[in-house]
Amino acid sequence: QSDRAASASAAAAASSSSSSATKAVDETPGIAELRIRCADGSMLRQTFDARLPLQAVADLVSSRRPPRAAADAPAGTPAFVLRVPFPRREYGTPEELQTSIRAAGLEPRATLLVLSLEHKGLVRRAPPVAESESDDDEETQLMQMQRILANMASLQATDIPYPVESYERLLELQESIGEVAQGLSANDMLKLPVRKLEEALPSECICCICCCEFVADDCLMTLHCGHDYHLECIHKWLHVKPFCPMCKQPALGPKQPAREGGAPASR
Repeated sequence: QSDRAASASAAAAASSSSSSATKAVDETPGIAELRIRCADGSMLRQTFDARLPLQAVADLVSSRRPPRAAADAPAGTPAFVLRVPFPRREYGTPEELQTSIRAAGLEPRATLLVLSLEHKGLVRRAPPVAESESDDDEETQLMQMQRILANMASLQATDIPYPVESYERLLELQESIGEVAQGLSANDMLKLPVRKLEEALPSECICCICCCEFVADDCLMTLHCGHDYHLECIHKWLHVKPFCPMCKQPALGPKQPAREGGAPASR
């Protein structure tokens, strides 16, 4: 019994230590630059404390919507849901909106889509899908996105190198959750050009992952094929799949043939 009591005590201590560590991480100061595409097509850009709940985002969206838009919503519930484009997750219930911006994976930059209930119809009220869901579910989601992206127009690309500090933070986050065998490594992603826009691109140029236009101060990554994406959008995609979501070409370009002895051929 003494052994059992000692084991229980150790387990409790470990649990307490883990809980304290999680709490410390959640309380670490940080900011999240959010791009919020509203149901009417307008765009909100706002910087939030990453420790705040998503309710803060919902309150901002509600303040910009006409009063009648919330008339049909149940008391205490927004007339819309907040959707993360990829991996797709939805937050709409009061409980879901208590998820912190950091826990939703929206730090340091991210896009949220506002889906009106009147247009969306029946909203799935299941808990948000975690990024660690099964490979089969993730594969299905990727295939659905690919079918949509395959019908969208190609984007213009330019090579203007730009140092982006938040990019290093994104790579650190990738390393912290572990590499995915099929996706690109952090080192591989560093090989792709990243730039910050000084002015908006033509309105027909959009990120085909979040379906938002490219505007001034957006950080873009250009794949080998020439397609541009928001840095935070394509980073999550490439973490899972090493090819362009539109044209399916390798993100880094064709692999160089190996010479005898395994060394890649020189160009």
